[in-house]
Amino acid sequence: MKFLCRNPKDFFKISRDDEYSLREFPGKALIGVLFQKDEIYQQFLRHLETIEVEIELESEIYKFDSTDYYQEEMGSGLYRSFLSLKGLYPVEQSVSLKNETNSWENEWKEAGKRTLNLDPGYLDLHKVVLLSGKEGPQKIYLGGGIWSDLNLIRKAGRFEALPWTFPDLRESRYHSFFERVRENLKLDLKSIRKD
Repeated sequence: MKFLCRNPKDFFKISRDDEYSLREFPGKALIGVLFQKDEIYQQFLRHLETIEVEIELESEIYKFDSTDYYQEEMGSGLYRSFLSLKGLYPVEQSVSLKNETNSWENEWKEAGKRTLNLDPGYLDLHKVVLLSGKEGPQKIYLGGGIWSDLNLIRKAGRFEALPWTFPDLRESRYHSFFERVRENLKLDLKSIRKD
């Protein structure tokens, strides 16, 4: 399967004709978008349309006020939303997805500083995983300078945080969004199995 930037229309497509099948492990691609200015966020959404990456669901936009970790680089008054992308996502393409979102961040830099911080990852039936360029004790190295970071697990019919989960994800403000993404994943999986 090709990198997102080279063939965005087909990146998340899984069908009988593709090289991927349900032997691979599909999920739903996610992108967390941290930003200060709404105009930058809207430019990014238009960019995704331009390269034919379809947004399936968009979370509410919340103030990113649980930590000041990004304030020095991006300023104060930050916001975050999560996007889920249409189609099934082959999770083995995670390094490619993170590299692609890194290149998007670079496109929106001003004076060498990010105006967008993109946290790609995926949701499957059991968890939410974000991808990182930083090492950590709980992170699993995938290659190419990219780690997977398990942030939420599904237990007793809901998403639960772990000791290292990002503060705003720990507060459960996005959990209803992730539940909707999970329902779409179940529908997509059911549709593929019928074929």
